[in-house]
Amino acid sequence: TLHRISHPGGAPQSYSAHQVDANSPTCTGLPRGDFIYSKDTIGVTEGGSSGAPVLNGSGEVVGQLYGGCGYDINNTCNVDANWTVDGAFSAYFSQVSQYLDPQPSNCTPSTEICDGLDNNCDGQIDEGDVCGGGNGLPTGSACNVNSDCASNSCKGKPGAKVCK
Repeated sequence: TLHRISHPGGAPQSYSAHQVDANSPTCTGLPRGDFIYSKDTIGVTEGGSSGAPVLNGSGEVVGQLYGGCGYDINNTCNVDANWTVDGAFSAYFSQVSQYLDPQPSNCTPSTEICDGLDNNCDGQIDEGDVCGGGNGLPTGSACNVNSDCASNSCKGKPGAKVCK
């Protein structure tokens, strides 16, 4: 069973559950393995939900909503004729992993630069001594004084200042 929370058609969040269907027909250009086919068991997905993550029973993201496929695709309630199709996370993980884990376990130390990564593999991202700020906080982070920020620029109203 797969689980999803999405915003169909811009409506409030809704929950849906899906049962993986390894015997369903596949849609043109969406091969099984790269895509996960499932049947809706609770709720449905609709336009506006594309890209919503789908999780397994352990709460792990295993894919994201691609869309629907079937014989009566305009009728989201016809679960007998339609399937939900998710992009399989395992099929594209290598293309996005660098954005999900900016410090891989096989980190190779290099000179620290202000780029949002831990270049020197010391567990700290953009240290203040290199980036011009005390803590080296990234843009958009809450701050109190300029030296809190990697940019050395803390702007805004008191109590609502952010690094610029």
